[in-house]
Amino acid sequence: MTISSCWFAVPLFTAAIGAQAEHLVGPGGFPTIQAAVDAASDGDIVRIAPGSYDGFGAQAKSLTFVRDQPNAATPVTIVSGVDLTQTAENRCVLAGLEFRAPNAVGISVFVAHGSVVIENCVFDLAGLVLNGSRAVLRDCDIAGKGTAISLSGADLMANDCRLVGLVGKPLFTAVGAVTAQDSTLQLARCELRGAPGSDPVFRLPTAALAIGGWTAPARVWLVDCTLIGGANATMAEPAIEGGNALVRTHRSVLQHGGGPALPAIEFPLTEQPGPLLTLDVEPALLTIGGNVSLDLRGEPADLLAMLGSFELSAPLPLPALEQPAYGAGEWAVLGFAIGDGTGAATFPLAAPNAPTLRGLVVYLRGIDLARLPLQASPVAGLVVQ
Repeated sequence: MTISSCWFAVPLFTAAIGAQAEHLVGPGGFPTIQAAVDAASDGDIVRIAPGSYDGFGAQAKSLTFVRDQPNAATPVTIVSGVDLTQTAENRCVLAGLEFRAPNAVGISVFVAHGSVVIENCVFDLAGLVLNGSRAVLRDCDIAGKGTAISLSGADLMANDCRLVGLVGKPLFTAVGAVTAQDSTLQLARCELRGAPGSDPVFRLPTAALAIGGWTAPARVWLVDCTLIGGANATMAEPAIEGGNALVRTHRSVLQHGGGPALPAIEFPLTEQPGPLLTLDVEPALLTIGGNVSLDLRGEPADLLAMLGSFELSAPLPLPALEQPAYGAGEWAVLGFAIGDGTGAATFPLAAPNAPTLRGLVVYLRGIDLARLPLQASPVAGLVVQ
């Protein structure tokens, strides 16, 4: 039930800065992604035609990498490693791509500093490594050799992702499908599964999430998520292992790999009162001239607000908001609604029919205004295709 017509999507897009130059990789364009990266300037778009390509590196340069011909039957497949070593001000975008290792060695997508938006991507025997960076993931399937995502001093916001460990871990190591140290994680409607393991020394089962902090507690929010520890015929791991972490769950399932009778978490869980939110986007892609529905879920009858921004700055302390605030002062209020009997509310979003918007990233976040501290959904990033 919408209680306000305060919806500013068109002014939001009107204020956006148009895309920079585009560089095509494939027939009629550059032969490799690296060649296009070398020719591109900060802020440019690299469009990649369907086919198989070697990996690439982009240092201290904000670039958008998108699949050309998104409806083609042949995917864009990257078969070797990617290095995105950035400065704090840089941001890269990966949309509609597949990262697949050609053999059991595996490959990685490495992101250091700056931020990255990853939308509608597939990783197969390929892991995502975040080092001192901020990552916004939406609708991704990541199956890493041992770890799907590894974080060190990083911030991860993920919506609608499947994160799986495939092979297992060596003896006496703490590894999960997601392994995080000194990091902050906000996950909504995500599924994490630990690796089953196949060897009693070098390929043991892994937890769904391995978390810890050296100097301060790591912080984790899980809403509408499923976490299941890995298991085989002889061994099993919990959903979450580690320590020195504050973990908050809401409407989530956490299960030990050995079954529900075993503890799902190996350290005391910090449960805090109040609602948590999820943000769903249907259909999955926002196209030029297209429409999507933003489905926000909080608590029944709560007042919900939808915010939009084109920037994602470093997290800032905001006492009224429980989750970290990103880009404080840069968010526009797109609309208000009252949650229905299930806590759900729907907000429309339309992109103008303007080709200059191609590659633009719209950051969205829901806020529950009914209680203090205010609760927020993980940030979702939409790449205008």
